Amino acid sequence: WTASKIEQGKMLHYLLSNLGYKQLVLCDNPNIWTSLRSDGESGILFLMNLFTSNQTANIEYYNKEGKLIKLGKENIDAMSVKTYKIY
Repeated sequence: WTASKIEQGKMLHYLLSNLGYKQLVLCDNPNIWTSLRSDGESGILFLMNLFTSNQTANIEYYNKEGKLIKLGKENIDAMSVKTYKIY
């Protein structure tokens, strides 16, 4: 068994897409983990860098109306979490 984060992430994306789920946060750096939490009225986007070096990533997300919002290039410090209040 060989484990790899990138291939497992691609497999999860494929499976969820085939089940009809839409990816709401787009990030071009697989080292940055994202989480979007919402109660339907307001939301918060977490960008997590669990690595010991700084990372950059282009971040986009779909708002509740389905419009693509581009945050642009984000710098995330090593071992840190950035948050964005959205909606």
